[in-house]
Amino acid sequence: MFTVLVVLSGGLFPLAAQSPTAPELVVSKQDDQFGTVRWVLPVRHAPLAEDAGPAVLRVYTQAPGQSLDLPAVMGRYSQNRDTLFFRPRFPFLAGRTYYIWYVGNETAQVIPVLIPQSQLVAPPTVTAIYPSADLWPANQLKFYIHFDQRMRAGYLTDYLQLFDDEGTEVIAPFLDMAQELWDPEQQRLTVWFDPGRIKSLLIPNREMGPPLRPRRTYRLVIRKGWPAAGGIPLAEDQIKVFRTGSKDSQKPDPATWDILCPAAGSKTPLRIHFPEAMDRALLQSGLAVFDDQGNLLEGEIRVGPEEKSWSWHPDQTWQSGTYRLRISTDVEDLAGNNLVRLFDAPAETETGNQAAPPYFERVFTVR
Repeated sequence: MFTVLVVLSGGLFPLAAQSPTAPELVVSKQDDQFGTVRWVLPVRHAPLAEDAGPAVLRVYTQAPGQSLDLPAVMGRYSQNRDTLFFRPRFPFLAGRTYYIWYVGNETAQVIPVLIPQSQLVAPPTVTAIYPSADLWPANQLKFYIHFDQRMRAGYLTDYLQLFDDEGTEVIAPFLDMAQELWDPEQQRLTVWFDPGRIKSLLIPNREMGPPLRPRRTYRLVIRKGWPAAGGIPLAEDQIKVFRTGSKDSQKPDPATWDILCPAAGSKTPLRIHFPEAMDRALLQSGLAVFDDQGNLLEGEIRVGPEEKSWSWHPDQTWQSGTYRLRISTDVEDLAGNNLVRLFDAPAETETGNQAAPPYFERVFTVR
């Protein structure tokens, strides 16, 4: 959380009195309107006509003159009953003074506010990008970006770029979603390549081609400036270089997975090796271990290097007997092929509404 300091400096507009009707910056991260300017409208304004927000409330990076000839901070307005909100297109930056201009009951006034730099909060960093390997299939479906702290949503298209091996930016490679796919902690972002360009039977693929080409080198750039929840921006560009192979047009087959069984009386992990890299997030949620009575066992899942192995570390020692590894049919490889269907399936192989089993099982014995 950061504090807003009112800067007691003069200007052409009178300094606003600190009253319940003055606009304020929402600084609590627990508030859904965090990072916005909130103003409980005077009776003379409420309710405000649609699109009338800029006529009564604006934010500037410099003190505005009487003519208001300076460009205002870009953003969007919304209204909830008698309260007006302004959300900037780009987050307010720590260490900068902003000037909130508004028309109160009688005259226009300005509140200068300083958002101080925090000496205790470090800039966010990217801790991992998955797939972690440098070789991706040409029909890679999605990837994951992990940050070390909670980030602000809504900035993917502003701060994420893809360049080919000639240094040319790839146009519109990612799926543009109104609601970005963050985990509950807002530290892991799932980014999809545009499925319409991956599926060979769809018009976007035929008109624009796939976002990735086989046997090329690409540079994924996460640009500096992406703001964390507290407003501190990413300090440096983060770059992931990867190569593409051929398209992956085979479903994963659990029968080909190499299972290494632990010994009875030990807490040695159950280990699985895959013939190909798998989707990391689905490996963490789509596999589970059951005993021969159908009871779910407790343990810790760990995903191995390059997402080509998986291990399960039991809370209790293994007992002799038969166990079942239950695998959700939603588990996918890097191209989005799951256990029952290809992501880019030819029309003649589509199963339509045919029901698929919810999971497969591999039985193993501990001795």
